[in-house]
Amino acid sequence: MSDEFQLGAGFTQGEISAGLGLGPLEQQYEELFAEALADGVITSEERARLEKAADNLGLNPKRLLELEQAMMAAYESRHAVRIIEHYEEAPASLAPIRVQADGDSGRALLLKRIEQLEARVKELEAELRHAQSQINVEVDLSDLEGS
Repeated sequence: MSDEFQLGAGFTQGEISAGLGLGPLEQQYEELFAEALADGVITSEERARLEKAADNLGLNPKRLLELEQAMMAAYESRHAVRIIEHYEEAPASLAPIRVQADGDSGRALLLKRIEQLEARVKELEAELRHAQSQINVEVDLSDLEGS
């Protein structure tokens, strides 16, 4: 057991890092995902393209999920924004909500939805106030005369 470990002839030494180690196919997927993520919104078309690329490359879905989560967390942290994935959102409908005949459970459902929407409005208003407070304002003092 004192023999030294020998590497195979075709073995390529990889780099050691604290992050997620990626193979060449995963690196290709990473580039595609970064392209889709560039504007902070992943549309249903972009998601379909990513899923097709993952299938074509034969990548492990669990590893891809870890990669995507890491990339989204880095993007959100760097840009102080929340990524929106439009493919997860249900399409908006103009059809009225149908309340059941007895009215009780339908009314409770509507009240709960109103409560959720009001909470979301407050959250968005807070985000807007924060974003507005981060805007740089330039003041031109060149017209003021010195005393």
